[in-house]
Amino acid sequence: MFNFISWQTFVTVTALAVAGYYAITSLTLYRKEIARWIKSRVTPGVVTVGDDPAPVQSSQENFMGTPQDNLHVHGPRTSETFSEEIRTYGVNEEPEPVPSASSENLLIGSVADLLQEIKTVIKLIAEDRTGKTESEALFNALFLRYPHLQNTSYPLAISFYICEAAGDQFDYELTTDEVMSWWNNNL
Repeated sequence: MFNFISWQTFVTVTALAVAGYYAITSLTLYRKEIARWIKSRVTPGVVTVGDDPAPVQSSQENFMGTPQDNLHVHGPRTSETFSEEIRTYGVNEEPEPVPSASSENLLIGSVADLLQEIKTVIKLIAEDRTGKTESEALFNALFLRYPHLQNTSYPLAISFYICEAAGDQFDYELTTDEVMSWWNNNL
């Protein structure tokens, strides 16, 4: 390879190049911090924080520094609420019902939760080879947790879903009327 360059010369030149690179990079990127550090070394025991001219003692009892008052930058936090925006209820008054759009969203969320639980119950019934009467008891217990869905259009669709899943995984057949009767038993 290069016979005219010794290993000692190569290592020395490489070390000096790397040291020079890091020195130039450090001076370029951290010149303010380095200048502040050099100033603190010149006057031991006093460190200036940022552009604040007030000295801060650099001893163990003040390790985190002093708190700075930033109210001049951001201002104090305040919030205003007008009395018309606050609605209070008396002892016997009921709050206003939730508007139908968000009420519908709550129902959809409940349906999603119920479908997740139905999938779990179906998996449990299929794995344990549970009988029809025990399955009915499991679904009745599940439907008891969702009474707000009984007077909507969702029970019919959920019943179709249960019948379809039962036909694939159960040893017995379920009809939509049977599953709907489970909903009606909980009324």
